[in-house]
Amino acid sequence: MKKTGRVIVIGLDGGDWDILLPLVREGKLPNIKRLINRGIWGKLQSTIPPISASAWVSLFTGKNPGKHGIFDFAKVIVTKNGYRIKPVTSRDIDSLAIWDLLSMRGKRVAIINVPMTYPPWKVYGIMISGFPCPEKLGKHTYPRKLIYELKKEFGKDLHFQPKYSPFDDEEAFVDDQFVIADYVEKVTLYIMERNYEFIWTTFVGLDALGHVLWKYIDENHPRYKGASRKLKQAITEMCIRLDIALGKILSTMNEDDVIILVSDHGLGPVYYAVSLNKWLIDEGFIKLKTNFWTKVKKVLFNLGFTPNRLFSIVSLINLGKKIQTEAYRERSLIKMLINKITLSLDDIDWCNTLAYASGNMGQIYINKYAIQGQQYTSLISDLIDRLKRLTHNDKQIFDLIYRKETLYRGKYLQEAPDIVCINSLQKYIVSRFFELGSNKLIDVHPFWSGTHRLYGIFAIHGRDTYFTSKRRNASVYDIAPTILSLYGLPIPKEMDGEAIV
Repeated sequence: MKKTGRVIVIGLDGGDWDILLPLVREGKLPNIKRLINRGIWGKLQSTIPPISASAWVSLFTGKNPGKHGIFDFAKVIVTKNGYRIKPVTSRDIDSLAIWDLLSMRGKRVAIINVPMTYPPWKVYGIMISGFPCPEKLGKHTYPRKLIYELKKEFGKDLHFQPKYSPFDDEEAFVDDQFVIADYVEKVTLYIMERNYEFIWTTFVGLDALGHVLWKYIDENHPRYKGASRKLKQAITEMCIRLDIALGKILSTMNEDDVIILVSDHGLGPVYYAVSLNKWLIDEGFIKLKTNFWTKVKKVLFNLGFTPNRLFSIVSLINLGKKIQTEAYRERSLIKMLINKITLSLDDIDWCNTLAYASGNMGQIYINKYAIQGQQYTSLISDLIDRLKRLTHNDKQIFDLIYRKETLYRGKYLQEAPDIVCINSLQKYIVSRFFELGSNKLIDVHPFWSGTHRLYGIFAIHGRDTYFTSKRRNASVYDIAPTILSLYGLPIPKEMDGEAIV
């Protein structure tokens, strides 16, 4: 199918049909209803695990993380003598994005607030970086002068990154997410007035609210409590707000245009945090140093002096945003201080440690300095057998456990987590902020009440899909090939997905 008009991609970070379809049936989301009634739509399987960094990059490259190199927002680099945290940026993406391929074909592109695009890079058009992004530096647009034009048009307060932390002031955080949605909509419509053939814009408010507000709407949540109407209704109101933005974008469409609605993953409640590194210590896979200070910190850790406890204290004095921002920094003074006074990766004896956990959702890495050859295969099997036996309230915690070869392929396979263990309903996730955050294997999640799920959404609407409404499922790897197909362009063999239409 040859496409001569524009292709417009709208990203809804955290979009989930279990949230959206009930609102569609209630008549609250007329524009999403229009898409699914007149186009192709269904569930979109995310990367495993469903982490935004890897999922968004897979969406815009059509490749699995083993090929593009992004498995999480940061990675732990272990040496014989220690480790360091290295945040990933767009410079770590080892693949052309869909807009790079289109730029090379002479098509003008506009990329707005797509995650994992900082720092921005040269395209045949414009780019405004999405999270994670140090917006205050003013270096998040290509060309650089674009930010001055936008602030002149929309005011100096223009921002796409949150000004408030949910750990400090939830209501201010909610209000700011709606302000951000307004700005993304206004900038998108402003940019769409120009002669761009491909536009990708992303709204992140649903995901942001879902992480922190689920405890107010799920009566079965262990942290369920009463709240103001604003907090209880914020997720629904954000869905309605995003549907309004979708309607305004739809109103600009020409006869030959195609619109694609996508999310990087789904969204639902999370009840419990799992401290995998605590379990690895208990099972003997992680060995601690034997010096005096580590022994003291281990005793204090067992008594409850943990990073999570410290975090809850600093949140009370409005330092929550600072801690949240510092979580992925390579050289964070706050994290260095916490690591000095509580049990941390600094206290691990790396020469004798066999495996460790790092990342947002159940990634376990084998210490390749300590294990090689046949020992590696035996260790993987042993870990998986033990993980399968982990239960809580007589239920299996990790019902989906994968070896890396099952999930990934490509030249970055060796950098992938050796094991990924997740709960299919995501009621249990591994706590990330601190690798040794809690002295309990299972505890009510201290930070989030909502998290990502394995299936997001997609819907495609345009002239050629108008009377062919059908429901099917697809993968995040299928979006980039679909865009190329809509333009009548060849799909590179190295892409892992296939065209949906």
